Amino acid sequence: MALISTFDNKFSGTQKIAPSASTYVPIVHPEYVAANGGDSISFDQVKVGTDDTNYNLSSNSTLRSTSFNANVYYDKKLSNGVFNASAGFYYYLKENNGSTQNIENDNTYLRGNYIHNNKYVVDATLSYMGSNKYVGNERHFLSTALGTAWVLSEEDFMSSSAIFDFLKLKASFGILGYDAATSFLLYENLWSDNGSTAFGEKNKTSATVKDVNIWGNPDLGWEKAREINVGLEGVAFDKRLFFEANYFNEYRYDIVDIVDENYSGIYGDFTMYTNYEAVTNQGFELGLAWMDKKGDLSYTLGLNATYAKNEFTIKDEVAYPEWRQEEGKPTNVIMGYESLGLFGKDVNLASAPDQSALGGSYGEGDIAYKDQNNDGVIDELDKVDLGVSFPTTQLGLTLDLNYKRFGLYVLGTASFGVTKQLTNTYYQNYGNLKYSTLAWDAYHPIRNPQGTQPALTTTDSQNNTVTSDFWTESGNFFRLKNVELSYTLDFKPSSVIKKSKFFVRGNNLLVLSKIDDLDPEAPNGGVTNYPVLRMLTGGVSVSF
Repeated sequence: MALISTFDNKFSGTQKIAPSASTYVPIVHPEYVAANGGDSISFDQVKVGTDDTNYNLSSNSTLRSTSFNANVYYDKKLSNGVFNASAGFYYYLKENNGSTQNIENDNTYLRGNYIHNNKYVVDATLSYMGSNKYVGNERHFLSTALGTAWVLSEEDFMSSSAIFDFLKLKASFGILGYDAATSFLLYENLWSDNGSTAFGEKNKTSATVKDVNIWGNPDLGWEKAREINVGLEGVAFDKRLFFEANYFNEYRYDIVDIVDENYSGIYGDFTMYTNYEAVTNQGFELGLAWMDKKGDLSYTLGLNATYAKNEFTIKDEVAYPEWRQEEGKPTNVIMGYESLGLFGKDVNLASAPDQSALGGSYGEGDIAYKDQNNDGVIDELDKVDLGVSFPTTQLGLTLDLNYKRFGLYVLGTASFGVTKQLTNTYYQNYGNLKYSTLAWDAYHPIRNPQGTQPALTTTDSQNNTVTSDFWTESGNFFRLKNVELSYTLDFKPSSVIKKSKFFVRGNNLLVLSKIDDLDPEAPNGGVTNYPVLRMLTGGVSVSF
C-alpha cells in the first residue's frame, strides 16, 4: 500500500522602482528681446521629480497545485503461474488564481495481470476518469483495456526449432477517453459585454449589449478512441536477428466540434459544441537488427520503418462535390486548385473561366486554374486533393561496423508519401519582396515567352499565391544524416588513460530529393530561418 500527497504553491511577480523626473516648460521674454535684439528663453519647472526608491509589485500571479495518490498492490505465486493486481485513486487540482480556468482531474483504476507457465499473459485495466471539463453524468468516463501475449517459443512444438530463439505474439484492445483537446466551460452559456445602446428616452439612458460567446451543451462528453494493436517480436538465427512488427488501428470518435452543417445561418452564435467528428488511423511499425561477427569484424545492420495513414471518417462539412469533400481523406490533406499553366503561354485568357473570386486582378503571365465543375467560375468548389503535408512512410537505416580498432557508423533517414508546399519567398516572387534566381525565368511575352514562373509584378498578386499544385512538389527524400569513422586505442589497466578514440564525423552529407534548391525537411532554411548546414568534425575523446 502506498499513500502520497503533494502540495505546491508558487507565486511570481514583477517588482520595479518608479521614480519620476522633473519637467520644465520654455518661456520666451519679449522685453529682453526688444532691448537687446536677441533671443532670451528661460525654463519654468512645472513638475517636481520624485526619488521613489520603493519597489512596486505588478504582474503577480499565484499557482497552487494539490494532488493525492493512493495505491494497493497484491501479488500471488500460483503453482502454474503468477497473479498480481493493483487498485488506486488519483486526484489533482491546479488553481490559477482566476487568471485561467482551474484544472481538476481524478482517476480510480483497477488492474490485474496473470502469467501462466511463462507462456500466456493476460492484462486487464479499468479506469474511471473524471474531468471538470464536463458536468453531470458526462463528468466521468469508464476506460477499459485488455492485453494478451503468447510466447510461442515456450511451446513444445517450437522446442526443436533451429530458427527461432524467442517468439512472442501479442495483442491489445482498449476504449480510451481523451479530454486534452476540449476547452473548459463548453457546457455553460457564456456571454460578454459588447458596448451599449440607447433606447431614445428623454433621460438618455443606455443598456449594455451582451453577445453570446458559447451556447452551452451540458450533454457534451469525452472524446473517445478504440485502439487495436497486434504485434510479433522475436530473436532468431542463434541470436543474430532481432525483429518486432506491430499493426495498429485507432478509431477516434466523438471528437468535439461545432457542427456547422447542422445549422442555418440564421442561428448566428446560438450554436453549441457537440461530440461529432471521427478519424481512423492505422498502419504498422517494423524494427529489424542483424548482428554478427566474423573474426575481427563485427557489425550491426538496423532498419526501422513506420507506415501510418488516417482519414476523416465523419467530417463537419457542407455537401460538397465528391472531389471537394474532405470526409474520406486524410486529416492533413492539402486542398487546393489544379493549375493549367500560365495565361498567354499555356491558356488563352479571353476564353478562360473567371478567376476574380480568388482575390486580386490577374492577366497575361498569371497562373490559370481548372474549372472542376464547369460552371465558368473558379472558386472554393474547384479545390481538389493535392496530397498530404505529413509523410505516410518514414525509414531509418543504421550500419555499425568494427574491424580491429577501426569503427564505422552510418545513419540514413528517409520519408515518403508527402507533398511539400513551395510557398516561401524563394519560390513566390511578388510585390516588394526580395527575388530569388527563379525571377530570371518569369514569363514575359517578349523577353521570355517560354518562362515557367508567373510574370513579375509590384502588386500583391493573390491569384498566384492561392494553394495550388503549381507550388507543390514531392517531399520524398533520403538523407545521409550521420557518418563517423573512428580509430580506438586501448591502454594498460594501470594507465591513467583507459581508452582514446580519434574520429572524423560528417553530418547531413547527402540529400536525394526532387527539391534541389532547398532542404526538403526544412524548406524555409536559408530563406526565413537559419540555413541547414553540412558539417565535418574531427576530434578525439578520452576515457579515464
